[in-house]
Amino acid sequence: MKMFNSKFKKEKTGMGRYSNRESGQVVLIAVILTLAVSVLILFGLSLPVADQIRSAGDYLSSKQTLVNSESLNGEVLYRLNNNKTIPSVLNMSIVGDASYSIIAQWDANDKQVTSNSDYRGFTRKIQAMFTANRTIIFDFGVWLSNGGVRMENSSRIDGNVFTMGTVLQLNSSSIGGILSTSTTPVNLPMSDNDINNWKAQGSSGKVVNGNLTITNSTATTTTAALKVVGNLTITNSSVLTLNGPVYVTGNLVLDNSAVIQLSPSYAEKSETVVVDGTINLGNSTFFGGSGQPGSTIILATQNTNGCANTSCTGGTPAIKLTNSAEANAILVAPHGAVYLSNSAETKSVLANYLYMSNSAQIQYDPNIVNTSFKSSTSTSWSISSLKEI
Repeated sequence: MKMFNSKFKKEKTGMGRYSNRESGQVVLIAVILTLAVSVLILFGLSLPVADQIRSAGDYLSSKQTLVNSESLNGEVLYRLNNNKTIPSVLNMSIVGDASYSIIAQWDANDKQVTSNSDYRGFTRKIQAMFTANRTIIFDFGVWLSNGGVRMENSSRIDGNVFTMGTVLQLNSSSIGGILSTSTTPVNLPMSDNDINNWKAQGSSGKVVNGNLTITNSTATTTTAALKVVGNLTITNSSVLTLNGPVYVTGNLVLDNSAVIQLSPSYAEKSETVVVDGTINLGNSTFFGGSGQPGSTIILATQNTNGCANTSCTGGTPAIKLTNSAEANAILVAPHGAVYLSNSAETKSVLANYLYMSNSAQIQYDPNIVNTSFKSSTSTSWSISSLKEI
């Protein structure tokens, strides 16, 4: 019996060793399978993550390409607003390769530009339209700087008045709008830079060397811009019809029912006449637009003639309207004086000093609050349309 038990124990011990060996193999297989499954799961998860990383990189590259093209449009806008040269094709190094080309230029008012950028295999093109801002906000009937305004003898302003100088009203004179005053310098709606640009525009067309006189009921029509190197005189019911800006280096004189007007082709647009000397309109002369609402002429000079304060009424002013002269225009003399007398009439005045007497009138026309120009040089450009192509 003892021998039997001993044998049994030996056999049992052998079976235990065999069982442990199988268990170890099972555990090892399980570990391997677990690792294999884990690797497959990680691999499966890594693919979309990698795709997302790659997509994010592509998006950033594409976005950078778009930024490059937009930066090129910014360069064009900067050059336009700072009177810098704009070549037909310009290559720039931003990030990757970038270039723009002006593929169309209809006129001085509009430019179409295509900006192209390549970066890491991505190409983006933007087509932009740049439009000249040819609008001047003129929301007061009268704008005056330090000289102020003197009004006498039933003279009247129908419109708002802004001045940085003294206001003196005598003998039934009146202001029909709001009077605003300021002792702090304020930028007026037109500047010397505007006037100089208008001179340049007038100089771009036909040039007449010497004085130009139009008389004896003559009807004259300009073909485009006109520059007179001398005086321009129009008398005796003669009519000058404009199809472009005018620059006169001498004096401008209209007398005896003479007329300067805009061609009907201007529609609601306006134009400029700039004079270096003085401007004298008398005896039922007329200055007018195209005949449509909002169309007007800006009659401007940088001449410094005339009084500088309300204590003065004499002298030769920069701009003078007398004897029922009618200027459906905006009179601009930022450094000089404007005189209106004897039932003379105009739409609006910007000057250093304004003197009105003997039933002279300024009748502000609300249609000129946003005065837009057909051809005058602009100092401001903006992007009017933008699209990717």
